[in-house]
Amino acid sequence: MLPALEGTRGCAVLVRSTIPHCRVAAPVHCGDGVEVLALELQVGGLLLLVYNIYRSQRHQLEAGELLSLASHSSVLVAGDLNAHHPMLQSPSPTNETGRHLAVLLEDIPHVRLLNTGEATHTRGGRLDLILVSSDLAADAIWQVHPTLNSDHFATLTSLPVAPPVPPRPPPRWNIRRADWSRFQTSLDEWWADYQPPDDIHQQERDPTAAIQTAATTAIPMCAPSRRHRTDWWYYNDEVREHNHRVNLHRKLYKKRPNPNNLRLLQEVVARARQVSLRAKEDKWLERCATFSQHTSLGQMWRSVRTASGAAPPHPAAHPHPQQEAERLATIFTSRGSSNQLPLHTRLTQQQLQPHCDEAVREAMEVAGMTDRPFSLQEMQQAKRRGRDTATGADGVPYSMLAHTGPAGDAALLATLNASWTAGRLPPAWKEADIQPIHKPREPSKLRPISLLSCLAKTAEKRVLARLQWHIGPSHPHIFGYTRGVSTADNILALMTHINHRPTVAVFIDLEKAFELASPHSILDALVKKGVQGRMLAWLRDFLQHRRASVRFQGHKSSFQEMENGTPQGSILSPLLFNLLMEQLVALPFHTGTVLLSYADDLALMVTGKGNKLRKTQQALDLISEKCQDLGLKISAEKTRAMMLKAADPAWQLRVQGIDLAWTNSYQYLGAARGSAEHRHEDHAGSSEVDQCMRHAE
Repeated sequence: MLPALEGTRGCAVLVRSTIPHCRVAAPVHCGDGVEVLALELQVGGLLLLVYNIYRSQRHQLEAGELLSLASHSSVLVAGDLNAHHPMLQSPSPTNETGRHLAVLLEDIPHVRLLNTGEATHTRGGRLDLILVSSDLAADAIWQVHPTLNSDHFATLTSLPVAPPVPPRPPPRWNIRRADWSRFQTSLDEWWADYQPPDDIHQQERDPTAAIQTAATTAIPMCAPSRRHRTDWWYYNDEVREHNHRVNLHRKLYKKRPNPNNLRLLQEVVARARQVSLRAKEDKWLERCATFSQHTSLGQMWRSVRTASGAAPPHPAAHPHPQQEAERLATIFTSRGSSNQLPLHTRLTQQQLQPHCDEAVREAMEVAGMTDRPFSLQEMQQAKRRGRDTATGADGVPYSMLAHTGPAGDAALLATLNASWTAGRLPPAWKEADIQPIHKPREPSKLRPISLLSCLAKTAEKRVLARLQWHIGPSHPHIFGYTRGVSTADNILALMTHINHRPTVAVFIDLEKAFELASPHSILDALVKKGVQGRMLAWLRDFLQHRRASVRFQGHKSSFQEMENGTPQGSILSPLLFNLLMEQLVALPFHTGTVLLSYADDLALMVTGKGNKLRKTQQALDLISEKCQDLGLKISAEKTRAMMLKAADPAWQLRVQGIDLAWTNSYQYLGAARGSAEHRHEDHAGSSEVDQCMRHAE
């Protein structure tokens, strides 16, 4: 937008967010006092230079340099030029600007006028002109909008642009038609003559290639189907919340199949259907309200097909998918950069790192109880036999690993033990294939989904079992990623601690906690837990020098290294992240002060005698200082404080010098907590949570 200043009108160009565009910082000079706003648009395979111009009657237009751009660029010039000349089909007397444009149109063959002579002003004038490059003019369509107007009519210009066709996804294995007997025979024949090499990288690649070859001979390929949700056109936050409740109750009934949980599940399903039906009806009525005498029959039929469950339109292909893949890779990997941390946190990390590295080196030299190689039985226990999930870059799903047979098991075991003995992972086990998807609430933004090798995750599962056995159970205030513990247990612990007493509650937001988790801090926590020898060496290599590439519309970016973070989608990541959270919840707080953790959701509760606000501030200072040591970043802007059953706060709580915002209610782990008048029934995450809250209250 070019804002209107004193003596000017201003210019604006609105561009759909899905169209790649950028503003031209230094547009071509078109005359003193002439207002110009220029953009570059990537429309399909066309790079279009758009100029929006306004010339008042007291200024002179100089368009020679601008129109000359049409000789080597695709240009569209639009605006109120106040130009009059018979060549411009203007009924008004010729003026200087009209003669200037007429001469340019005769001298520059690469530009054409699209106007047909139809009036663009309510008084019959032809003031608004559209000039385009001659290569676009032949099939361009220009018309005046019949109803959209002020003193000027809006004009519509359509240019012939062929949109780039997104590449078709590669074919996939049709696992349902797999001949597993033939698959195992192929692996047996390969293993009979195979001699494992000394190189770990090659030792991982060989079994992977053998599995892929066996799959080619025993499993047919099929074209990937484009899956879609039939509720995509009316899906909203309310529908999402009730669908989430249905999933929670299904898990609850599967975990505890009793008549009461069955009744709860049926009630939640019925309620979710009612909500979806109402949302569908409201969205349909909203669409119908937009229909008018100008709505085309084709648009109406498209709306009917959409309401009947038709797939959404294909997303537009990006004009430069390779460059976009590289750009996304840079953005996603930069989220874990130490530059995201405050300066004082980075300095603290630099000071602590030599000590951490020395402690890790010393512990690695000590033989540990878990140093022995893995057994065949351990490998077979790790092989997942459930539903297939998305695979890494190798394309090998869990179902193939489950049917590798004795030969495949022996090959995978040899690879794992070679990696375990060397204390190093094959490079492919440390590489992530990132697939960006649109965020449900912000479709214009992309969320990275990290896909890892199923073979690597199978190896991680065996390492996880040994690690859990070695370090023992988590701190009782750790609820996330813990077997047999759910959000309901966290809510119950929170309510039990409050127990109708005056309480100061602070819900702490850790910014990019999983991406910024420091590998050095995690390794230091492992050393403090007594992890030594090969396991510590293997985990150190697991956390460091990981790489990721982005796959976008059939194109793959180059690999970029990830400085910090626990790998998304990894089997080991939840436990390793909990080790950091355990150091926070175990801080030496005052009596009556507890910190609860569910993943990166932290809740600080302060009760008991004495000045609770002072004790809360002291606890926040402890947590903030420890977060600096661990390389974590507290978002003071998103952290919220709350007074429960107590008077309004006498002073402000602060984190890292920033005042915290006070609130009357807060939705923690899907359950709303606050005073009775601020709590809403629809905020409850599940009936199990509701029961815990009622029991505690």
